[in-house]
Amino acid sequence: MITRRRMLQLGSLAPAVMIASRAGASQPVAAAVYDLSRYRLSLHWKDDAGVPYRTLQAVTDTIARRGGRVAAVTNAGIYETDHTPLGLHIEEGRVLRPLNRDDGDGNFFLKPNGVFSIAGDVAAISETSAFRVSDDISLATQSGPLLVLDGAIHPAFRRRSTSRRTRNAVGVREDGAVVLAISRTPVTLWDMATFMRDAMGCPSALYLDGVISQLWLDGDPPPETRYPYVGILAVTERPPA
Repeated sequence: MITRRRMLQLGSLAPAVMIASRAGASQPVAAAVYDLSRYRLSLHWKDDAGVPYRTLQAVTDTIARRGGRVAAVTNAGIYETDHTPLGLHIEEGRVLRPLNRDDGDGNFFLKPNGVFSIAGDVAAISETSAFRVSDDISLATQSGPLLVLDGAIHPAFRRRSTSRRTRNAVGVREDGAVVLAISRTPVTLWDMATFMRDAMGCPSALYLDGVISQLWLDGDPPPETRYPYVGILAVTERPPA
């Protein structure tokens, strides 16, 4: 069972932010919900000069210089040791890294893995084997494992797992809103999956990364520089129609 501990309102741009934990446990998870009619998501790897952003602050500063205001920013899918995306990476409709259907070790290859994508104003989470790149997709990041797919928790997860890590995730609710979430203390994959499905109402959700992860929300102190990130997801408010 998931219990809601408190609800916060962070800044004029941020939607309601939920801090929750599994009943009887002390692993809070923070999550924010974004209606794509009001907010726009963008994915960032390198700037116009081809220099990797590497930090959440660098992306936030760049968007601010262009007249935008960031509501949230977080690291995207898992990356290689050479600081390139391990899987599919689409920015502004450009495929910068292809879909990765390989087998291997580690969380990324714990299948089924998947893709978070946006086409027009529609967000989706798809299993890698079922995903197809198309011209209408403006943003996509691939990672793994899928936490939840069509309401079913990943078959490899165990309720009594002892593997606890910081984890961040992205989910899509039935109403089409996008959920960004991060555990504030170490949690299991089972905990993260049940939180995204049961507390946040996401029939599908994708694990993004682990101990390196950060989620900065409007109103938080400036994001720390912990690790050099590759893909970075940003949320900005859409201009008035």
